Amino acid sequence: MGLLLERDRQLSSSLEKLNHLAELLEQQYEESEDEEVLQKFCTVKSDLGRVSLGLGDFEGAIENSSTALDLSQEIEGLEKPRLSSQITVGLGYYFLGQLEDAIDVFQTVLAESNEDVDVMLLVARSLWAVGGDKERQVAIDQIRDWYGLQSPWADISLIKEPQHVVSLASLGTFGVLKHDKDAMGQSETALRNAKVIAKDGVNIRKLLMAISRIQGRNTDDVARASIMTDPSSAREWANLSHGGDATAQLAVKLAQHDHTIDTDELSALYEKSGSMGDIQSGVLLSPWRIEGWQKLRSISQS
Repeated sequence: MGLLLERDRQLSSSLEKLNHLAELLEQQYEESEDEEVLQKFCTVKSDLGRVSLGLGDFEGAIENSSTALDLSQEIEGLEKPRLSSQITVGLGYYFLGQLEDAIDVFQTVLAESNEDVDVMLLVARSLWAVGGDKERQVAIDQIRDWYGLQSPWADISLIKEPQHVVSLASLGTFGVLKHDKDAMGQSETALRNAKVIAKDGVNIRKLLMAISRIQGRNTDDVARASIMTDPSSAREWANLSHGGDATAQLAVKLAQHDHTIDTDELSALYEKSGSMGDIQSGVLLSPWRIEGWQKLRSISQS
């Protein structure tokens, strides 16, 4: 219940539930000294630290997470709660202005994770998620630094994994949101040469198109490159279409045989084809889409 409330952003209620659970587990451990109970207690304290951080109670976040770290040192199977607690402590120090303590904690996180790229990226994402403009710029700079461009710690750099698509995409996304031309440029160049697996392909192409639009370039080159690697993709042909042309109609035909496309997306493709029959089909498929009715009215009036 505490975790569900946290997901629903009801952090005060989540904190109340987790505190109650921690008290019960603490009492139970005092009576039994069962290591399994202690393991659960450490996990709950880790959760309490994270929720406290979300509420802006940085001292409470540090206290709860530090307790979890101290008690779980000799317990196996708590790698994720320990990682969560370490990052929470680091962010707590950061927002209290204790920057040296924060850096020490983050360096410990990187060391304990064997300089894992995903862990380093998690630190940057955490700064972005809970910070302001300054912290978000730090997140962008951190990813840049990990690529060895500016970093004094060249041995702990993402240059070890130059094809790490998630970090490249995060850098590009940060760049788009901040309109940071250098971040967008670095991400775009690397992603165009990276090996992207199918499930990530759609989002990566959306990012590349967003970068092209922001920089005032034609997005067709992104769609053409995508079609070369996935010529049967309705989505990529639709991206190349400007509406009402043969390319849009081809996208509709391909979409009709693609079981991964949902009704909203198929309706949008019908609308883009420009034909009265297709637009009507789109409205029948997704009558809740305002865009479909607007297209239908527009073509009827013309």
